[in-house]
Amino acid sequence: MPTAPLYHVNAFTSPRARGNPAGVVLLEHEPDEEWYAATAADLNLPATAFLRPLETGYAIRWFTPTRELPVCGHATLAAARVLFSQTSAGSLELRSTTGSLAAERVSDARVGLRFPLTPTTVSAAACARVGPLAASALGCALGAVLAVAEFDRGAGNAGVVVELDGAFDLAAAVLDLSLFKRRDTHMAVVTQATGGGGGVLEVTSRVFVPFVGVDEDPVVRTLRATPQ
Repeated sequence: MPTAPLYHVNAFTSPRARGNPAGVVLLEHEPDEEWYAATAADLNLPATAFLRPLETGYAIRWFTPTRELPVCGHATLAAARVLFSQTSAGSLELRSTTGSLAAERVSDARVGLRFPLTPTTVSAAACARVGPLAASALGCALGAVLAVAEFDRGAGNAGVVVELDGAFDLAAAVLDLSLFKRRDTHMAVVTQATGGGGGVLEVTSRVFVPFVGVDEDPVVRTLRATPQ
């Protein structure tokens, strides 16, 4: 069985024991498929990134304790942070099965990532299909579901964005996650505008990925990335 350096990184935070935890494993050679899955299961972190050097850049794969992910933002950030701690390079290319990602050194404590833009499609059909499911899962009235958008990142990574009325207490809602454990809702993003002023919009969001073994993702930055 191969051995490799392992790092535990908490993304999106400075204090210890906060943020979104990820494992980062630095490989020299490609192990067998079973080793990836077994290692991620043993670590039992929300996600583990496996890196392997290429002629240019690095190959990257992401695993939860139960399955492989097509992409994972916080584990990519953690992986880039580890790599930048070992090189003076200002940028890195990370190649996955779903495309290439660019990581940039912003400062000693900050890393920037560039992800492909994922288009979303809002439709009445999606609202009719997903709206009742979302209302039942959230314990809200069907009328509180304002709109539903669908997206597909490829490799089985389809999901929905559900917009709720701001009057519903999303932060306190207790969900029936079994209703989101479906292939077509690989990721269920529930969001609402909850206030703001002075040109600033306040948004409350919760993200659920029970289909891949992550009931609720505590921090998901790829959903709020700024288009450039």
